[in-house]
Amino acid sequence: MRREWRHGREAIDYFFELSLFLFVATGFFSAAITGKLDTPTVLLVGAALALRSLAFLGLSRFSLSATAVARLTAVYFFFYVADVFLLSRSFVDATGHLVFFVLVMKLFSARINRDYLYLALLAFMEMLLAAIMTIDTTFLMFFLVFLLFGIATFTSYEIRRSYLRAACPAEAPGGPMLRGLGVTAALVSVGVLLLAGLIFFVIPRFTTGYLSRFAPKAQQVAGFGDNVELGEIGEIKKSNTVMMRVRYAMDPPRVQELRFRGVALTLFDGHRWHNTNASTIVLSAISLVTGDPAQSGMARFVLQRRLRPEPGAAWLQYTVMLEPISTEHLFLIPKGEQVVGRIRLLEMDSNDSLLLRDRSASALRYEATSNIYRPPANLLRAAPADYPGRIGENPLDVYLQLPQLDPRIPELARQVTATADNEYDRARLIEEYLRTQFGYTLDLPFTGRDPLAGFLFDQRRGHCEYFASAMAVMLRTLGVPTRLVNGFLPGEFNDISRVYMVRARDAHSWVEVYFPAYGWVTFDPTPAAGTQVVASLYRISLWLDALQTFWLDWVVSYDFSRQFLLARNLDRGSRRATAETQNYIRLRYRRLSDWLSGLRGRVKSDPRVLPALIVLCGLSLAVFLSAGQILEAWRRSASRARTRAGRATARDATLAYQDMLDLLARRGFEKPLGMSAREFLSTVRDPALAPVFARFTDVYEQARFGGLVSLVPQLHALLADARLARRRSSELGVRSSQRTR
Repeated sequence: MRREWRHGREAIDYFFELSLFLFVATGFFSAAITGKLDTPTVLLVGAALALRSLAFLGLSRFSLSATAVARLTAVYFFFYVADVFLLSRSFVDATGHLVFFVLVMKLFSARINRDYLYLALLAFMEMLLAAIMTIDTTFLMFFLVFLLFGIATFTSYEIRRSYLRAACPAEAPGGPMLRGLGVTAALVSVGVLLLAGLIFFVIPRFTTGYLSRFAPKAQQVAGFGDNVELGEIGEIKKSNTVMMRVRYAMDPPRVQELRFRGVALTLFDGHRWHNTNASTIVLSAISLVTGDPAQSGMARFVLQRRLRPEPGAAWLQYTVMLEPISTEHLFLIPKGEQVVGRIRLLEMDSNDSLLLRDRSASALRYEATSNIYRPPANLLRAAPADYPGRIGENPLDVYLQLPQLDPRIPELARQVTATADNEYDRARLIEEYLRTQFGYTLDLPFTGRDPLAGFLFDQRRGHCEYFASAMAVMLRTLGVPTRLVNGFLPGEFNDISRVYMVRARDAHSWVEVYFPAYGWVTFDPTPAAGTQVVASLYRISLWLDALQTFWLDWVVSYDFSRQFLLARNLDRGSRRATAETQNYIRLRYRRLSDWLSGLRGRVKSDPRVLPALIVLCGLSLAVFLSAGQILEAWRRSASRARTRAGRATARDATLAYQDMLDLLARRGFEKPLGMSAREFLSTVRDPALAPVFARFTDVYEQARFGGLVSLVPQLHALLADARLARRRSSELGVRSSQRTR
């Protein structure tokens, strides 16, 4: 619908009211996307905004009179009292509902400048509320739009007010007036952003967080406390939210074997794991006095409970950017040696878990060093089985405690470990048994009085908590001290930001087994499982996460130390970059000029050059139109090249599996969405392809989900065998049909 204005005054009024409406709507949606507003508020205010938007399309004339507003306000007074004492039961939440009620009333009744100013103030408060509740990059995008509409609102407001005050205002066409206002708002917004960015990066910065006390509690994450119900980790794994980002000082060896340890649990009652010993020790902070402004305010905590360094210790340094989550635990790779960060008080409990009691509802950045050395199998096999009366601060009985068990569980443990003559082999056999004989699922409702027995003898499927709990309990029936650990897997590497993204779906449970003279050693009995990556959206998600990492590094966590680093890097690089850029432009310009001159001469001297150019342009157009297929082919070629070079990743295993699915699809076996690899295997009944595909599926699960990326070359070899089997099957079919004829 195209609207015409006879006078500039009408256009200004329309532009002002539309800008103010969008200003208010953007502020509200900035707060709504944080997920901290209750659903009724979001739905009701969103519906009011949608109804108000129809007026700007000429589809509605709904408004509220002053009398109607007064009556509704009187009714809302009683609702407000009920909201405080019965519904929300919180003065803050009820007052927030009151503010949004006033916002809706003003939207449909504003007629004078004072009402418009109230709406603008409410929009600003909405954006301030959103800024307190989130640090996500989505807020940045909404803020940029909010700034544009805010400038458009106040610019048109001043022009509108001048029109009203003028005795004889000059008339102007409405269309050019609207375009002029829009361009002016855009240019002013760009100027404000540039100036604000310059001021932001130049003025001294301190991580004080003046408004952090008003921020809501951090995102609730179950499974990382001293009392964890069996199954809580499985609920976390259904979320794709980023929990933390990790940057390593150098590429870590065997990265897929790393684990970020959070909380260790010792006692099991058949349904939940918990700790009864809440004693902790306060670690001593060592202030860093290095003279480097980048380390101003940093403190180092040396973890006193570590064992003596083993021969061949392997040190790994990394930086963790932990999102604002509700747990007090810090996540470190075992065995943590030291932590460096802006941390005032750090504690360690009797199970070597780190706790930050004064954690605020904001992102936390810390550097850590871990010793990832794992004693070889021959040393662990030779470790004595006579355990001390106490392990650390806890009696030995804590790590051998058992609830009332189904008698089949200890019998199963004895059967599985019948061939072992040492504690290491017993642990390894139980780990291998659970990995290979059971299936993985997140959607399994465990019912009954004994969920562990139901997992081992009935469902035979589960997620990591059930596998880890089963291994810990089975080893305890054999007299081997164990404890269950909840934490995170290493996550997914983002080659753009050079960080590992650890998501909620990477939450994991595993087992630590105690060996005298070597301490606690990690075992993971969970088999391979996971989801497929959507290739078309994969790179987009990496770019978005890289933007989020930049936002956290250079905006949210931007302080004097980063300001110093930025200034130093700019000083070093600006002159070099300027000189190199000038030389590059001169060289390219000279080469382009020479090439065009030579091309013009060839066109004049040789009549065949012009048709060749036309053909070349046509080919270029064809390449452009088929860029998607070319990109896909390049991606697969790069995957094969990485595999041949010994640099395969878990994603390369996914690409090989997709090639196998394409091959099977040509034979009539389409894999439905949502079906797991193991379930799809049972549907492939081609006698030529089924054996190869069964072996392929086993190797794929180990490579993609078990962290054994060294098996990726076997996937390509099996893929070649499948193609050969398909070709032979086709040739046999052709020969059979010929004989029939």
